Amino acid sequence: MKPAFRPRIIPRLETWPWLVRLVQTRSGKVALAAVVGGILMLNQDHKALVISIVLLATSLWPQHRRLLVALATFYSLLVFTLGANGASNQYYLAVILFFLFAGICTYQAHRRPDAWIFRRPVRNLLVFYCALVVIVSRLSFNGFAVATLSLFVLFGGKYIWFLGYALLDRRRKGQQPLLVRLFHFQPFWGSTNVPYPKGESYLARIEARTGQDLAVTQLKGLKLVLWASVLKVVLALFDQLVHGSPGCFSRWLPGSFCVPYLQTAIAAHLARQPFPRDLCWLSVMANFCVMLLNISIMGHFIIGICRMAGFNALRNTYRPLASTTIAEFYNRVYYYFKELLVDFFFYPAYFRYFKDRPRLRLFFATLAAAGFGNLLYHILASIGAVSQIGLWRLIVGFHVYAIYAMILGLAIGISQIRSMGRPPAKSGLVSTLGVMFFYCLIMVLDSRNLNWSIADYGSFLVNLFIPFPR
Repeated sequence: MKPAFRPRIIPRLETWPWLVRLVQTRSGKVALAAVVGGILMLNQDHKALVISIVLLATSLWPQHRRLLVALATFYSLLVFTLGANGASNQYYLAVILFFLFAGICTYQAHRRPDAWIFRRPVRNLLVFYCALVVIVSRLSFNGFAVATLSLFVLFGGKYIWFLGYALLDRRRKGQQPLLVRLFHFQPFWGSTNVPYPKGESYLARIEARTGQDLAVTQLKGLKLVLWASVLKVVLALFDQLVHGSPGCFSRWLPGSFCVPYLQTAIAAHLARQPFPRDLCWLSVMANFCVMLLNISIMGHFIIGICRMAGFNALRNTYRPLASTTIAEFYNRVYYYFKELLVDFFFYPAYFRYFKDRPRLRLFFATLAAAGFGNLLYHILASIGAVSQIGLWRLIVGFHVYAIYAMILGLAIGISQIRSMGRPPAKSGLVSTLGVMFFYCLIMVLDSRNLNWSIADYGSFLVNLFIPFPR
């Protein structure tokens, strides 16, 4: 019996035998790289030409894929990160010092994986980095050395989790040369401070081995790039239709709902000029939708290019609206961030504490990851603000996000405990709406605005249910 027909916006290109065969030819590889480059140019990606050339090179010479990826990443670092921002000589020196430090750590960890400092490498790395942040924040005098150290800390914050994965892979055999591994940090296909995808061992598992595998993987990557482009149009249309923002669709749209952005709604509430309660609710729901679209667009572009380079990485966002539990949604919406928290915080806590109490063990490890690890990641991601406001004010300013992370960790932990020993929940409208409602509300606290307190956010949330008098 044939499966039921399902209409698709983007067809399953990887199931078309003639297209798979075409992509394996030289002309097909050139055409595919040109198509992806053209799509990226239409999306105003300033690296589109470079990415297209690198993708073509990795297709034509797959045996040199890792070296080509490393060279492209090094070029992107020099031209698009350092060169485009007008980096000073001190910043170049800080970058060199960081890669020297990362190279020494990675080399020594691979040579002596059982040395005491590498038995728990991620913990020791984070302790060292946090101590360095405290030291730099306490230095009151100026000078070349202090400025270089500050830039070392700032640059290291973007790469700390990549180095963490390199240290976790210390026991893996048959690794790439050290420089090639180092220049897989922040790869050319794009990334946040979260590695997309994970470390060396993960890349080795998902790398295409044959021409057929490469063709299928690249067509899957093309699909993701196309999906990201479609979602980008949807986001622009949503922004104009819901928020009334000017854009390319203005001539075709007769009007808009003029729903305020969430930050605007909260600011109006704090100024004692609140929007009507229905508009505040719409603002909360629209904020959730925009978050989903932004994460999906970013992840689809990054993983799409990663697949085009020959690595069959899992999607970052995969059908989050089909989630029936809070834990399942968190796993589906931002997969690689969840994996970072699992690898660096969940597993160390899970394998160390409460081994004779499985429920408490799972709950504590989840809280350590989604709560503490989540908070620590975002503080380190904002470490550049230390030079403007100081370390203490930065930490205090994150108290709202700390409460958000704690609530999220508790909710995910409870969700996982409730699922223990039960069959997977069937998809249902009520459970899905409950999950979406929870995330709509908690996303109000997902803010790095250091000027508002938890009382400000709390009063806005209470006003959604019990409106205050004007």
